[in-house]
Formats: sequence, C-alpha cells, structure tokens
Amino acid sequence: MERSIATRLIEFLQGRRGAMVDLLEELARTESPSGDQRAQREVQRILAGQFSTSGMRVRCVGGRQLGELLYARPTCRKRGAGA
Repeated sequence: MERSIATRLIEFLQGRRGAMVDLLEELARTESPSGDQRAQREVQRILAGQFSTSGMRVRCVGGRQLGELLYARPTCRKRGAGA
C-alpha cells in the first residue's frame, strides 16, 4: 500500500527539522524592523540564499513605503505556466 501524501510530507519535514530550526533561529536573531529598509537587507540576504540553494530564482521587488520584497520562483518554470 502506498503511503499517503500527508505521511510523506511529514517524513520529509521531520528529516529537515534541525535545519528548519536553525534557519528560524538565525532569522529571529536578525534585526529587521519593517520601517527600516536597510535593516531588512540581512533577512532578505538569508532568505534569498535559502531560496537560491533550493533551485529558485530570486529577485528584489521595490516596495513603495516599507522596503523591498523578495520574489522567488522555480528556475525551470515555463513562462505563463502555473507553479
């Protein structure tokens, strides 16, 4: 009998639990007040690195008032196709 998608997802996430906790701790230690664009850059750098290592293409999208946003998408995604 094939394992359910939920079971496989739980196993996948449990196998990466330590790495996820480490990333959350690093993000929590990094100061990033939403009103300070320069202070946000370190968090964006950390997240961009994580996305890139996961095979995502990352770019910063200029924010109008509170700083830039990160946009990440799979590098192999065809233009106009769904995720």
